[in-house]
Amino acid sequence: MPALCANCEGDPATISCRECGKAFCADCSAGVHRTKSRQGHALSPFAEPSTPSCQNCQVSPATIDCPECNKPLCDECDSRLHRISRFISHTRQPIASTSSRPPSLSPADPKPQSSSPASTDSTTCNNCQVSSAAVRCDDCAQTLCTGCDTRLHRMTKFQSHKRAPVKKTPLTVASPPVNRPSSSSTVCDNCEMQPGITSCKECKKLYCNACDTRLHQTAKFRTHMRASPSAAPAALPSASALAPSPLKTPAPAPAPTPLKAPSSSPTSSSAAAPLKAPAPAPSPAATTGSLPCRNCERAPPSIQCRTCDMPLCASCDQRMHAAPKFRAHDRVPMVVAGDQCANCEVERATIPCASCAKSHCQACDKRVHQIGKFATHVREQTLAHPSPPPTSFPPVQVVQAPPSISDMMLATRLNNLLDHMAALNISSTPPNANTALIELRDELRAQTAAIRKEIDDLRERDRERHAHENIMEMSTSGEPPHDSSALAATVQSAAEMTKDTLQKITMAVQECTVTIADLVARQQNQPVDTKPRVVHHHHHRQLRRRKVAVQEPEPSLPTTMLSRLEAQVRQTRRALMTIRERVVGATRRLRHRRPRRTPLSKQIVIGDGFDLIDVVVGKQTELHLQRMDRRSTTLPQKAYRYLPSPAVPAPRS
Repeated sequence: MPALCANCEGDPATISCRECGKAFCADCSAGVHRTKSRQGHALSPFAEPSTPSCQNCQVSPATIDCPECNKPLCDECDSRLHRISRFISHTRQPIASTSSRPPSLSPADPKPQSSSPASTDSTTCNNCQVSSAAVRCDDCAQTLCTGCDTRLHRMTKFQSHKRAPVKKTPLTVASPPVNRPSSSSTVCDNCEMQPGITSCKECKKLYCNACDTRLHQTAKFRTHMRASPSAAPAALPSASALAPSPLKTPAPAPAPTPLKAPSSSPTSSSAAAPLKAPAPAPSPAATTGSLPCRNCERAPPSIQCRTCDMPLCASCDQRMHAAPKFRAHDRVPMVVAGDQCANCEVERATIPCASCAKSHCQACDKRVHQIGKFATHVREQTLAHPSPPPTSFPPVQVVQAPPSISDMMLATRLNNLLDHMAALNISSTPPNANTALIELRDELRAQTAAIRKEIDDLRERDRERHAHENIMEMSTSGEPPHDSSALAATVQSAAEMTKDTLQKITMAVQECTVTIADLVARQQNQPVDTKPRVVHHHHHRQLRRRKVAVQEPEPSLPTTMLSRLEAQVRQTRRALMTIRERVVGATRRLRHRRPRRTPLSKQIVIGDGFDLIDVVVGKQTELHLQRMDRRSTTLPQKAYRYLPSPAVPAPRS
């Protein structure tokens, strides 16, 4: 498959840029190198190498071809991408080796090419094939010059690569690729490195212990039925040859020499016996087969976290569960290899099955034997296992903490509540708790109602006092009250003051009516007296005085008293109009300040035959006096110098 353009990934690459380290098609090359910073790049025709590079990282040479993904991949990208559940079933094929591949990277040769430090100086850069190599990148498995190293490792996904100078590090591959075994060989179908031990019927693949535990730990694959193959994995030829060199190291004897020394003394041997369980074994297979720590993937696991569902070593467990939100996780010591569950290989096997010839933990036994064909299997009683060594998890010492401040406050509140119940004659354990609670609730409701009534009375008194103060303030300064409630109280107080005035006016009018009737009767019986009056006439500069006898009646006593009464009535009305004018002015100023306020009251009953009516004319308010006989008494016109002419109010129903 021809190499594709690194930019569009659609057209084949025809131009190679040394500075960019990529190959482009003609259109993408013209677009990428249009800027001023890239116009000076050295472009050359792209010669497709015999061995394609990995299309995922674009750095390492491709060693595996996946027809379903339609991408050539290197070993690292292949193991990372095909670890996902939806890509596990892809069928991959190794790419045939060619002579153009460098000797050190040829998949046909499992041994890397040896080179001395002196010969590494003359090695050329694997990227540009021009400059001499100065840096060795173990992750990319390439030797690079200074320029290519700076350019390639400037990207974010390559910044964490480990590099070393060529003089210090020989040009060897850390994990050289090996020949891919054929499909007929019993090797793990996932990693293709370890011998296959467990066969999954649903996946139809053979897995090693590590891959089987990693792939079948999710909820989707936990119910898969796995079983060991018919042939023993240890008898397979070339199974040991396929394993990489780091896995051949756990050959020493399992019993370390320091533990044999104290056997001469009985006390020392008894003390050393419990230390054998938590001590790390020389290989991971001593505790959990070939399954390393899930976090670091190097040290053997010693603790199983059930909440995280991960086997961890001691250092990783201490580092991961140091955070407050992870401290409460359920962690147990790892199970010895002989006592492990045959299914999960993590939990302790407690239920043996004679039909399966395996021992399972409780969770796996319930999950495996709930299927129809396995439900009839005969399981024996629970296996008796020794308790875990006491040295792994020391016993917890229960220490009673001193009482805190919150506990002391709760105790104080409890004592106060008991004292209050004793004062109310309520026992702590009454014979009928519901009856006592109902009585207490009724008593509290009665007390609450009494308190609310007292509060309403106090508020009413305060409102009256505040209204009286506003009236006094308005009478002295003429300023309006601050709110509508105060204005309503002001109008009410003014109505009460007007009530007394109108009572006096009514009594005066009644007295005047009686007096006028008496005086008119007397006047009809008395003669009319006449006397001359002196009249002054002014004509220019001459002043003449003459006496003219004018026959005019002299005012009598009833007429004088009537005039005085009329003057008193006018004075009383003038005082009433002054009060009304102040109220109307205050209302007008308040409405000018707050135009959205609605009119206050429509009618205020004064009593003794008069009502103070609030009439709305447009956006203004007028006050009228109305008698009980529905005759409207309109106030004088001078009281409406700020208002239009008054309107006649509607009769009261």
